[in-house]
Amino acid sequence: MRPLGLAFAALASCVIAGQASATPIPVANNSFESPTGLACPTSWTCQPGASSSDVGVYAPGAAQYNSNGTNGLPNGSRVPDGSQVLFINDFNGQGAQVVFQNVATIADQTTYSLDVWVGHRLDFGWEVPELRLLANGSLLTTSGSLADPGVGKWADYSLSYTTIAGDSHSGQNLSVELYDNDPRVGQVNFDLVSLNASSRVVAVPEPSSLFLLVPGLFLLMMSAGRARKSS
Repeated sequence: MRPLGLAFAALASCVIAGQASATPIPVANNSFESPTGLACPTSWTCQPGASSSDVGVYAPGAAQYNSNGTNGLPNGSRVPDGSQVLFINDFNGQGAQVVFQNVATIADQTTYSLDVWVGHRLDFGWEVPELRLLANGSLLTTSGSLADPGVGKWADYSLSYTTIAGDSHSGQNLSVELYDNDPRVGQVNFDLVSLNASSRVVAVPEPSSLFLLVPGLFLLMMSAGRARKSS
């Protein structure tokens, strides 16, 4: 590229360059440590009013997960975080079981990234769960049916959604939803739910930076002019 072109390219990059900024979004009771006992986890909503035998929290023991490093976690860890996890199953035939939490207000030009650890306990069959993100209760995106991590194992699953400028969902409630609609008599466990927002921002140069840039651009343009005259 010629010097003059380089000068204008440098100026343009200073004005329009963007940078991504990632911010954790708090998820209350994200590792399901409250309450202790078979009940809907604190700060989450369980639908359709599931009984404690269909949705709740419990502390897995050796009969559910090993802690010798064969479960997809570091040696000595039985669950991804804390001591309790969320369980969802459909022993009472009520159909889809849903556990959700409103976590944020949706903003434009933002990528929301969800991560959840999902486990298949040793002593139960596997359900087919989904991770979902919703806006005011309407589905934004879903992971689809999650693959079985393996008997007695945990795996980290992720899901993301990006809004656009002037997005129709801007200002609506963003919800994290853990979903199971499998009629089989099995169970799925969830733990350590995390959510991040990465927004796109325009980098506006400081006035002092522009002041230092202008003489350089002037010299480059003069150099380009002399080069044309001598050619």
